[in-house]
Amino acid sequence: YLLKPIVANELADAIERVVNRPHMAPASKELVMDEFERLSKRYLTIHEKQRVKYIPLTEIIYLEASRNYTIIHFLDKGILQKTTATGCLSVYEPQLIHHDFLRIHQSYIVNASEIREFDKTASTLRLASGISLPVARGRRGVFDK
Repeated sequence: YLLKPIVANELADAIERVVNRPHMAPASKELVMDEFERLSKRYLTIHEKQRVKYIPLTEIIYLEASRNYTIIHFLDKGILQKTTATGCLSVYEPQLIHHDFLRIHQSYIVNASEIREFDKTASTLRLASGISLPVARGRRGVFDK
């Protein structure tokens, strides 16, 4: 069993225990694991003070650090929204890096599909929504090439 809020690692461990039961058929094991992988890659789990939100990765524009919190900027039915999540930016980075998100600055992670322009002189990115974000000197190499 799992306790709420569901943590991805604990869910993966629980699924692993079920899959490794001796009486489970190999084909069933593959189906369970495939379904888990498919679902876990589609949403970012946001732990707010009072609730847990699941935001589709394709709707996230960028994440912004704010001390020990993270502000997630996303589209909801075409309208730009933001939500504040508990946990620093580094909590979300490992999950997002494998889904075309780039760490461009100590304070920003951006959905690569939202990038429209890199200004070399100002060292800023312009996103599809028109928002400009700074790019750290050490991260410019990705865009200079």
